[in-house]
Amino acid sequence: MDRRDFLKLGGMTAGIAPLLTTGCGGRGGRTGRPNILFICVDQHNARKAGFAGHSLVQTPNLDKLAARGTVFSNCYSNSPVCVPARAAMFTGLYPHEVGAYDNASPFDGRVPTWAARLRDDAGYRSLATGKLDFLYNRDYGFEERRTEHGHDTSPDITAYFRDPIVPRLGSRALINGYIDEQPHGDQRLAEEAVSFLSEEAAGLDRPWLFYLGLNSPHPEWRIPRKYFEMYPLENLDMPVVPGGWPPDLHPVLAMTNHYNRFDEAPFPEEDIRRARAAYYGMITMLDQWLGTVLNALDKSGQAENTVVVFTSDHGEMLGEHGMWLKGDPYDGAAQVPLIIAGPGIGKGKVDAPVSHVDLAATILELGGLKPFPGIRGRSVLPLVRGDENPEDRVVYCELNNEGTCTGTFWVRKGPWKFIHFVGRAPLLFNLDDDPGEFVNLAGREKYRGPQKMLESLLRDSVDPEKVSAQAFADQRRRLNEALARLDDPAVYRGFERRLGADFAERLKEKKEI
Repeated sequence: MDRRDFLKLGGMTAGIAPLLTTGCGGRGGRTGRPNILFICVDQHNARKAGFAGHSLVQTPNLDKLAARGTVFSNCYSNSPVCVPARAAMFTGLYPHEVGAYDNASPFDGRVPTWAARLRDDAGYRSLATGKLDFLYNRDYGFEERRTEHGHDTSPDITAYFRDPIVPRLGSRALINGYIDEQPHGDQRLAEEAVSFLSEEAAGLDRPWLFYLGLNSPHPEWRIPRKYFEMYPLENLDMPVVPGGWPPDLHPVLAMTNHYNRFDEAPFPEEDIRRARAAYYGMITMLDQWLGTVLNALDKSGQAENTVVVFTSDHGEMLGEHGMWLKGDPYDGAAQVPLIIAGPGIGKGKVDAPVSHVDLAATILELGGLKPFPGIRGRSVLPLVRGDENPEDRVVYCELNNEGTCTGTFWVRKGPWKFIHFVGRAPLLFNLDDDPGEFVNLAGREKYRGPQKMLESLLRDSVDPEKVSAQAFADQRRRLNEALARLDDPAVYRGFERRLGADFAERLKEKKEI
């Protein structure tokens, strides 16, 4: 189904009576629909925040937001890598359904985002600032202000090399923390949101949607001294690495570590502590910026009519299992924080598993629109209201990105999590008993029932082998296209930056793999 077909279906939802009766838009309040302030950060581990129960990480502003809304303690990125995660989040479809497999294939607008649906079918004023990470110069439903689409101009071309994997240069250098007094770019983005809330929001005669996309706490982990010193190195919690060195990892995940060159040698304890201190400090710095945005919302007189959504595109492993960064199925990378607060949203916590495609369906419901045919997610509002059995919820996720040597797919239902690697042995965890995902139960007779049930649920959602083959074919096509353009200095620099000058030069001479 192409964008034109989706727009036809979307038009069928226009004029539907609002599903929420509380809240209003702008100053007029005639629609009965709330304003929406949607905040998405980058690489925030779901467990690293005060509201999530972490004993060290200080997030007073997010804690305050969580206290007046609902916290979803088991929210998942549908693909824990920037580009595919955001494609799913904004469309309500799985990444492979919109051709966004990795950080070299940004979403191209082939189907409408929920922002476009709210604008076109529900009359919202829709604006965005900060990181979106799509292709440039397409209509995503937003009036864009200072938006960023970095993987359009700088694709992660290592995604083209998955079997065999070609290691990425530079990953090891990211695992450290640095004191840096230079202003972070996110501060200007937060100020853009404050400007809108202070100067424009109250004057609108229709509901508004404002998207704020921040880059923190994505590495490099550089922060001012005052934030770094909030987390003394000797007080930090340390990651759990089962089996010591080298880490005891599934072969596919061991290959991901090899891709990042994390398997070359263990990181010094000092580097690990500095990395975690700077990561925690960056989250606290981020929390301060969000405090200024939420204060501006309060001062604007719009807070009682505005639903605030806070989430992240994916998480960060932060050394657990000997892994860092993102792009693997463990909960450190795959889970994300999610807070929803505002009119019609109760206070409390939802433990049922949900995901970004569910968030897309939720935004549509907030805007008074029915879910469009084919949407993969289900609104989380029935869970908030207590109108749905949480045990019925199933989450699906996928990975076909750089560093994964085969297609990786998983489902979560209740405490159970099943990870399917195409052509390899699976993993099965009971997260109630084993929240760290250390004990693989797959293949054990005692757990045959849960494993069979979860694999069936996975195959009800997708054909993993087919999707994996499609991803490899798409990446091979894009590699051949890039190789044909290696005489272009910009293309060549991309290969050189990710793979090194020697490898890039050999490719340039050969023009094929």
